[in-house]
Amino acid sequence: MRNKIIVSALLLISTFLMGQQDPLQVNISHNLDENSGNIFDVEVSVSNFENLFSFQLFMKWDSTKFRIDGVPFINEDIPAFARENIVLPAQDENLPTKGKVRMVWFSAGTFSLPNETIIATLRFEAIGEQCEESQFFFEDIGTEESEKLLASVLSGADFVDIGVETTPINIQIPGVNCTSSLTEVIDPASIRVYPNPIIDYINIEMDANTHNNKQLSIFTIAGKLVDKYPLLDNANKIDLSGLQEGTYLYEIKNSDNILKQGKILKVR
Repeated sequence: MRNKIIVSALLLISTFLMGQQDPLQVNISHNLDENSGNIFDVEVSVSNFENLFSFQLFMKWDSTKFRIDGVPFINEDIPAFARENIVLPAQDENLPTKGKVRMVWFSAGTFSLPNETIIATLRFEAIGEQCEESQFFFEDIGTEESEKLLASVLSGADFVDIGVETTPINIQIPGVNCTSSLTEVIDPASIRVYPNPIIDYINIEMDANTHNNKQLSIFTIAGKLVDKYPLLDNANKIDLSGLQEGTYLYEIKNSDNILKQGKILKVR
């Protein structure tokens, strides 16, 4: 039975527009279980894929536990999307990492896909010991614009980076009496951050207090840390009246995982 976790945690939006298109949502599923043996597939699917003309994604994992063996499926219905658009670790001359796959796509025109469309299937081999595990996650690999997660739409004559929603999943090699050493990831949809835009205060609410050492970090749009705020309860009201007007990135994390990321607009 396929284990499916729909992932969502907002990452790096270039332009903040009220009422703009929702971020591209990247979903991950896998079929590794006690009956699949050491070889298993990881499917990458997308939602909110509307009128896009480009995306760039970086998926990473612990290469001492899992090794990628190939790409058995790529969605060739997407214009100009081919095998060459998925760069495996051994083929990546730009910041090579054993546990990293880069997916890039650019089209001459815009294109849309139905929600939950699979764009690629990646085949892996479990090379670690029984019960060992790794997070599979998408993240930026550098500070340059070309090394960020992004998905772009056309807006008039300009392109707008609408951002990418994604969060880690845990994959464990089957074994006897396994317990997880990795913290279960909170569904980002269960974390509410409002209002946005903000004037003085921002509210952060969570459905359950299942994680310790939670904190909110605020960054400039260039990625410079502005301040950190501890999150002590399921409902938090944080004074951000001292921020100058402008657009900021935020990150909610605990001691183990990034739980949610996004962008806020500070006004007045």
